[in-house]
Amino acid sequence: MGIGGGPSGLAMTKDGQGLWTVTTPVPVTPDTYRFDFRVDGVIVPNPQSTTFSPAMVGTNSTFEVLGPEGAFQTYNKDIPHGAVSEVEYWSKSLGSKRRAFVYTPPGYARGSERLPVLYLVHGASDSDASWTTVGHAHYILDNLIAAGTAKPMIVVMPFGPTPDRPGVAILTNADFGDDLLKDLIPYVEANYRTVNAPSSRAMAGLSMGGAHTLNWGLTHPEMFNYVGIFSMGLINPQQAADYETRNAAALDKASKSMKLVYYAMGKSHFLYQSAADASDLRRARYQARLQRK
Repeated sequence: MGIGGGPSGLAMTKDGQGLWTVTTPVPVTPDTYRFDFRVDGVIVPNPQSTTFSPAMVGTNSTFEVLGPEGAFQTYNKDIPHGAVSEVEYWSKSLGSKRRAFVYTPPGYARGSERLPVLYLVHGASDSDASWTTVGHAHYILDNLIAAGTAKPMIVVMPFGPTPDRPGVAILTNADFGDDLLKDLIPYVEANYRTVNAPSSRAMAGLSMGGAHTLNWGLTHPEMFNYVGIFSMGLINPQQAADYETRNAAALDKASKSMKLVYYAMGKSHFLYQSAADASDLRRARYQARLQRK
């Protein structure tokens, strides 16, 4: 059985009645876990599960180990809750139907206020559903809004992969950028009460989504004034130099108009140096801006 901790998973044993069982190490840290059965090399979700998490390819079963009441990522029965909707839209850029999940905060359906929007992009092995089925992004936002530490906002979670075609790289996917900027954002702004200004738009992403944010968020300050890059950077110094050369004009504008550029990367992460290179680039541009002043 594979369970959130590596490719080998946990070996199961068969009893005399043909029942396969396994006992996990204890204690199990509170979290939401994805798991599956591996039968003769085939990955199979638990047929008795009632909760699932679609990945980029395939589907995992899930189970939740509850933490202490009031934990930031858990459902809180004592506060108002928002809603998560699955939406489909036609992408003229890609010539195909696309999907996204959209979080709206508590009271949105009854209200009239226009809200800021965060575009939140998942990693390569995940899907647009991962933020809520595993990450509990909607519960986190409910809790932060109730605590007054976050403003009510709309969060759009697009599907990162695009239809296969030759020459499309996973981390520098111009098809994704075209769909985001030319199709998804216009769709959201036509169908939701949004504040349609860069000062009220943010983009953030994890891993592959961080690469998408570097390529299509940070380089579009006319669209976004806030960006967050998590567990991703520019893969090596040469790529960092090429990125800066290719996007020099946009980055110069970003250095003047961005209100927040946030990097987060664990020091033991295998891509740590890539984030350091990206951070060095950002620091150098900031220092150059100060010298020009």
